[in-house]
Amino acid sequence: MVLIVVRLTADERAFLLQGLAVWGGPTAPTDAVARVVGYADVAEMDTGNDRLRDGLGRGDALTAEDWRRALVATELGFASDRLGAGIEWSIVTPFTDEQSVVLLRAVQRRISEAIHGTRDGDTRSGA
Repeated sequence: MVLIVVRLTADERAFLLQGLAVWGGPTAPTDAVARVVGYADVAEMDTGNDRLRDGLGRGDALTAEDWRRALVATELGFASDRLGAGIEWSIVTPFTDEQSVVLLRAVQRRISEAIHGTRDGDTRSGA
């Protein structure tokens, strides 16, 4: 299994953690949403999001699939009013919409660069 280090700022890490946390609080995923995020069903998403929150909180390296899951869950949680927190995001998280857009773009870039490699060298480590 290849684990990938994504060097995140404290705010970027907190943003992803909030993006995962909204699914256990103000939003209730369906099996269809879980499948979009990359899980078989809601039960697997709940377990997976708990594991990802723990890993992100510790600053662990994750698999490419786990980084994608964390990102997609955050994208939906922030942006979708139908599926995620949407317009209530700034009420249920410590981030304003303006901060969130900037953080989302930064996290998207960092995860993409880490998964696909950078000009400075490969950021992947085998484990």
